[in-house]
Amino acid sequence: ITSMTAEFYTSLAVGSWLTGVFTGFLPCLMISRLHYCSYNPIDHFFCNIPPLLKLSCSDTTVTEVVIFILSLLVLSSCYLLTLVSYLFIILSILKIPSASGRRKTFSTCSSHLMVVVIYYGTMISVYVRPTSSIPSQLNKGVSVLYTVIT
Repeated sequence: ITSMTAEFYTSLAVGSWLTGVFTGFLPCLMISRLHYCSYNPIDHFFCNIPPLLKLSCSDTTVTEVVIFILSLLVLSSCYLLTLVSYLFIILSILKIPSASGRRKTFSTCSSHLMVVVIYYGTMISVYVRPTSSIPSQLNKGVSVLYTVIT
């Protein structure tokens, strides 16, 4: 049995926090520097990035590219790590000797895996694409999936 050391799990926690702060701070900073022409209500349930970019009178190309790259890196790496961990879980489940034990364990894991797929799939579809290509109503519907349903 392998156990994690305090140094290792502390570095994982610090790395997660720093990644979260950096990937949240940079888009916020860039969006706050955009110019908005007049009072425009945000066509969304909450203050989400794509509707904010659509309201801007400035050129949002650089901001969109940065958000695209950050989203692609963070979401795809987290999704990949989650799927790899599920691969190890599935391999461990297959070693369970009883069929009923495997079935019960697969039942629990499959429902959680579906939530993971819905969450990351919808997040990737919202943030890892050009903002202008997302119809407003579709963006709202997909956002409900990753904020409310999961």
